[in-house]
Amino acid sequence: PATPAEPGEPATPAEPATPAQPAVPESEVAPQDRPTDKLPAELVAGLTELEAAAAAASEVGEPLRTLEALPVLAGAYGVSLSRAGTYADHLPAAWSEGAFENGKLPKGLLCPLSFAPDALLRCDAAAALEDLAVEYRKHFGTDLEVVSSYRSFEQQVLVKASRGWLAATPGRSNHGWGIAVDLGGFGGVGQFDSPRYQWMRENAPAFGWDHPTAMRPGGSAPEEPWHWEFGTE
Repeated sequence: PATPAEPGEPATPAEPATPAQPAVPESEVAPQDRPTDKLPAELVAGLTELEAAAAAASEVGEPLRTLEALPVLAGAYGVSLSRAGTYADHLPAAWSEGAFENGKLPKGLLCPLSFAPDALLRCDAAAALEDLAVEYRKHFGTDLEVVSSYRSFEQQVLVKASRGWLAATPGRSNHGWGIAVDLGGFGGVGQFDSPRYQWMRENAPAFGWDHPTAMRPGGSAPEEPWHWEFGTE
């Protein structure tokens, strides 16, 4: 408002309002300020496919529940299912059920994969995936593409911030137990007709790996054909 004038003097005009600053486009945000630039290379490599999955999900008529509603599944700590039990001797002697927190597993108790050395998994899950990968390679002539494997709690925080509903709440992801992988080349949300997905559904359970029931068609979680878990249901 204008400042009241003394008698006989003109009123001082009000200062114009400062215009609101426009939002900075994401493309102009400094790289260090973007969540994805803080992610490890194994996660960044898979973001393109997840972006396509998110785009596909926006075209789905029915609303999808987020992974926040998906509980930690049976067998997340130990090898409780008989189909995975044959790999139990690959667990290190230091492994103790319930001794660790989700996303805070000692790296020394995790094992890399020969065909994806940047990936880390609980050692029994890694041994089983190695055997499964041999059969996959025989059939497709190429290795399984592991986009994401074990994630620390901090990495899951960043993934959740970047991926939103497609990522589990930190502390509740089976990636944090080292028993989950995201695989490349398996299609987007709700796509279950790819040859790779169908082959895995038929063959992976023999090695203790499977596509979680909740993520299959009609399940209670986002229908992610790329997400596979060891020793869960």
